[in-house]
Amino acid sequence: TYVTGVEPGNASMLGRAWNRKHGYLQHIEPGEVREFHLEIGVLDGATEIAAFEAQI
Repeated sequence: TYVTGVEPGNASMLGRAWNRKHGYLQHIEPGEVREFHLEIGVLDGATEIAAFEAQI
């Protein structure tokens, strides 16, 4: 059995210290609301992965 969780964060994969140093670290103030859109999909095999990577 495998489980995954998706939670909001305020730093990229480079870490909070890097994001803070470069001015990218964001904070949500008390009572502030932000809305996000998340799309999750599955890529089946190397061909689909390569096609997806070519788009980004």
